[in-house]
Amino acid sequence: MPDAAAQVQPVSTAQGAGFVGIPQNTSRETGIPFFSKRRADTVDVIIARARKAVAACESNDYTYWKGRYETERDKKYSGEESLPITKEQEARDMENMLRAYKDNFPAYPTPCPPESAATDSPLGPWSAVLIGGGTVALNGSGAITGVDTFFGSGNFLIDNRSNGASSSTVPMLGGRIRHTWQNQDTFNDVVGSSLTNFWRRTSFFVESGAQTSFGAQSFLQSFSGVSGVPQGYGSNTVKENFQIPVLIGVGLPLTGPGQPPVFLDLYGGITLDSWSQTLQGREAGAPGGAGFFNQNNRFTVDPTIGGGVRMVVSDIKGSGFPALIVGVGAELSFRPGSAVQAQSSNFPSETYYGTVNAQANLSILARIGIPFGGTR
Repeated sequence: MPDAAAQVQPVSTAQGAGFVGIPQNTSRETGIPFFSKRRADTVDVIIARARKAVAACESNDYTYWKGRYETERDKKYSGEESLPITKEQEARDMENMLRAYKDNFPAYPTPCPPESAATDSPLGPWSAVLIGGGTVALNGSGAITGVDTFFGSGNFLIDNRSNGASSSTVPMLGGRIRHTWQNQDTFNDVVGSSLTNFWRRTSFFVESGAQTSFGAQSFLQSFSGVSGVPQGYGSNTVKENFQIPVLIGVGLPLTGPGQPPVFLDLYGGITLDSWSQTLQGREAGAPGGAGFFNQNNRFTVDPTIGGGVRMVVSDIKGSGFPALIVGVGAELSFRPGSAVQAQSSNFPSETYYGTVNAQANLSILARIGIPFGGTR
């Protein structure tokens, strides 16, 4: 750590002639002053990352940051500074950067246990995810219509009921595979502008999988007394079978380098949706007669949008567990309407129609996953 008593002193040229100036940017990691704020930040970032790599025994990270320091040490920043510095000041900064390397750059111990820790990148390109939660229709509604054609065309007797509809929350369980594209060079994210930082840490992904609600009933509309003579009664229901989401999205960083990676995921796509609408019942006007029944098995393409927060838990050293991805989010899919008709077995002129209106389904999902397929 830097000496607390270190003082910033005026600097002259190496030959002792001419006043170069007073450096105003002191490195937190070394206590060495620099004229260039960008160079001071560079020293702090790289040395802090190298120390972290040593503490975690991550030799690949250490080698990367050591090489990066050597590259940055000889780089000229005079044309990139918001407050220009002179060539003499830059020369002095480069000398001080060499001094900081000799005096403060950490050495990598040999051996460093355990070398095998954390081989997979927490932001590796692939991840297998288990999801679970619940789904409910936000605006579930429908209608039951009885049509009696006994009196011929133009004289149909129509009885329509739109009351008695209710939606239920159903469970959701499934698995997904995600592929992520992310800039692995997090160094520039720190020493660049805040906009550059944000953009370079932004990730893009595609995701697909399968999920099911195990045939649970999500919609129920009970009815009775439909049509004057048959007096039909029964139910109009929807059951959820399975879904295949196909999604593409962006992960926006909520934390900076050196902190556990947390992202706000925003995405959209489609959901291939298998569900069943059933209309069934009996007729009070024919108490001993057969009932009516029909089922419409639907497979729809539902536009889908979603969002959530995802966190990478990677510092699980020596526990025997891999890095984990945990998160929670919400998805909104837009399902089209449906209709099913059932013919009365007791009254040949009577037909029943059950309709379910278009609706938005909201899913609240938690996720836990394991990254694979790449190392940092």
